[in-house]
Amino acid sequence: GINAEYGEILKDINSFPAMEHKFKVGIYDEWTAQAKEGVQHQIKEILLSLKDVELEVLPDSGGVAVAEVIDNYDALVILNYQFTAESFKGLKRLSCIARWGVGFDRIDTQAATTAGVAVAITPPAVRRPVAEAIIAFVFALAKTILPLDKRTREGRWREGFSSTSIDIEGKTLGSIGLGNIGAEMARIARGVGLARVIAYDPFISQQQATPLGVTLVDFDTVFKESDFVCVNIPLTEKTTHLVSEREFSLMKPTAYFINTSRGPIVKETALINALKEKKIAGAGIDVFEQEPPAKDNPLFSLDNVVLAPHSIAWTQGIVVSNSQVAVNNVKEIYEGKCPKYLANPLVRENALFLEKIGRRKLGKQQIQKYIPPTFKGLKVNKILQNLSENKGTVGHMVWEFATRGIHRLVENAGVDFVLLDMEHSGFGIDKLSDLLSFFSGTDVTAVVRVPIPKDYTYIARIMDSGAQGIMAPNVKNPEEAKFVLDSMKYTPKGRRGLAFSRAHSQYLGPSDLKGFMEQANHNSVFIAQIESKEGVDNVEEIAAIDGVDVLWIGHFDLSSDLGIVGQFHHPIFMDAIKKVVAAGKKYNKGLGIQPNSALEAKEWINLGFNIVSWGADSVVYQNALMIGVDLLRSSLA
Repeated sequence: GINAEYGEILKDINSFPAMEHKFKVGIYDEWTAQAKEGVQHQIKEILLSLKDVELEVLPDSGGVAVAEVIDNYDALVILNYQFTAESFKGLKRLSCIARWGVGFDRIDTQAATTAGVAVAITPPAVRRPVAEAIIAFVFALAKTILPLDKRTREGRWREGFSSTSIDIEGKTLGSIGLGNIGAEMARIARGVGLARVIAYDPFISQQQATPLGVTLVDFDTVFKESDFVCVNIPLTEKTTHLVSEREFSLMKPTAYFINTSRGPIVKETALINALKEKKIAGAGIDVFEQEPPAKDNPLFSLDNVVLAPHSIAWTQGIVVSNSQVAVNNVKEIYEGKCPKYLANPLVRENALFLEKIGRRKLGKQQIQKYIPPTFKGLKVNKILQNLSENKGTVGHMVWEFATRGIHRLVENAGVDFVLLDMEHSGFGIDKLSDLLSFFSGTDVTAVVRVPIPKDYTYIARIMDSGAQGIMAPNVKNPEEAKFVLDSMKYTPKGRRGLAFSRAHSQYLGPSDLKGFMEQANHNSVFIAQIESKEGVDNVEEIAAIDGVDVLWIGHFDLSSDLGIVGQFHHPIFMDAIKKVVAAGKKYNKGLGIQPNSALEAKEWINLGFNIVSWGADSVVYQNALMIGVDLLRSSLA
């Protein structure tokens, strides 16, 4: 039970009373025997070895959570338990619902956020099993496995047999959604001979899709051009019946439809009619609009559909991994941290949620003026430090060799900063987070060169992943510069909110958060690349903006836009450079460039540039390799 009441939410979290009750975990008894065994094993291995943890089976409430019941727990582990808005009314204790899986359509996530309850999910666990299930459907449909199995069991051999099977090679796989599962599906598809993978996803850029071998197209094109169309999106109000009569009418009559996501995304009557009328060749269905489906569901009588009971991805491996991730999400709450995988990421800025995990972090200690050790100072930003001390700064751009170990090479070379180039490499946030974590243990300042920034949330996520600054390409006017600043800075200097875990997972209390945000704003560098005539014309206005720290010349792109590509000593180009240098000096901004050689670097430095990046990684490594090879060949000659 609860030994200490939470009481009213106080203005200053430093005055909250200590938290003294045990950490209580509720589990709803709704599992298959296999899943139940997996969850219980992980709870025993991960949670019950911790101090002051209790486990209890939730009382039966008809499958719908009741507020008075669930608020007796700090965390819940559930499968299909339903949470309505009423379920969250008046909650004070519950911090986390750990969902065994990734679907959250049975949970009112908005109400959960308001109540300060994190809805944690398990994307890493389902990624591979569901992606494999989609490919399994592709093969089952293409090779007409079920009709052939039926024919064999009926004793009919090959007499009079006419094959309707097709080859996978050369076919196009299309996906609605290119997130966690869609991306993994694309990786597998490339290895089994599918000639083309296309996808529609408004939240993914082509730079992110390219490394996966995926071409982004519009929504209708996925249906028109694909031989196999699959659904890889969550169920929301907006996605309900997203696929209906219109979409099936766009598909080729030889194409197949696959749904392993959620049944109500597809209007089932439209699918049934499309199959009956042979508007499409067939379907692979793991999820239904009503679950379990009625016994007289027309899909059961069709011979051009392969069906599964919402369990085609339930492998032995997913039972283990789903259980591990779900229970570890609960452990994060126990330790006063926010789980990484959330269905309601906005909960990270909710005062109630911060209160709960903050009190878990301090445990039974009396909360006094709490200043975490890491808050004594953020990692030094060498670009800003050297600018303040009128020192030159040397960096290096990484994009082609963005992998584990690069941080050691860069640090050992004595580099001040690294530019992690997302624009040209195409790697996504997950890859970037790994790279930034490597550099976090070094003295090297990590700045991220983003694709042309249009999305506030994208830039904020990059900063929250650990970047110490943003380089924005081809800034043409003050409005574009202000947009980037607004996205990367916390209030009051920008719009970046606390819905990003880095701001609160390590810092507790309003006063601490305020101090952290102030330091983070002061410690983040903004580099505006001037790469066009328009940018040069507006460079003084751009330089005048408080928060623009460095003006960076993209000399190849600038010379191209000026109509004199590669002519860096041309009078037109030199006039543009003089304007940029003059603006930088007038407003005390850094001036940066990436020269092609040490000799060229001296020329730029003599013009007033004080921040220099030594080559892109591929160029530097190739040159070093060539020198070594030449030396070896001359020795062997």
